[in-house]
Amino acid sequence: IFAAVAKLRRRVLKHQDARVKMINDLLTGIRIIKFYAWEKPFLGEVGNVREEELKALTTLTLVMLVGFTAILFAAPIIQIILVFMTYVLTEEGALSASVAFTTVALFNMMRFPFAILPMGFLQWIQAQIGINRMQKYLELPELTTYVVDGKDPDREDEQDAGSISMRLCSFAWTDGSE
Repeated sequence: IFAAVAKLRRRVLKHQDARVKMINDLLTGIRIIKFYAWEKPFLGEVGNVREEELKALTTLTLVMLVGFTAILFAAPIIQIILVFMTYVLTEEGALSASVAFTTVALFNMMRFPFAILPMGFLQWIQAQIGINRMQKYLELPELTTYVVDGKDPDREDEQDAGSISMRLCSFAWTDGSE
């Protein structure tokens, strides 16, 4: 169950990243979008990305609901059965009522901590995914400096301070099909 939750969580994060990137791009070019009245087409694109994100989120939620409900209700019963089976197979004497009722009482006291344990595992999985994403980001190579503030070291006169200078540049216009 936890492996499936981790896989689905990564899928949800992939869709969230795509949506956030699209929204950032839209906000960056909002003047042009408004100028050409492209709101509806872009709204449809954002809606499609959000719909995919919601599908992934719904699947994740259903898996968590079914999986953790099964663990929450089945685990205490299975634990008690396994403990009694182990007791009967390893002990010489028969299982007495006092031992059985004491065991059941102790397991009922531990039911809440056992119920919280899967949620703790889920939080741990989500933390691991977040740490891995931050690690990938932090391990990216440093960007080279393209813009340098200050005086141009190749110029001696300060008359053109603040001007733009470019060296060894080549420019091309592409149609984006490359």
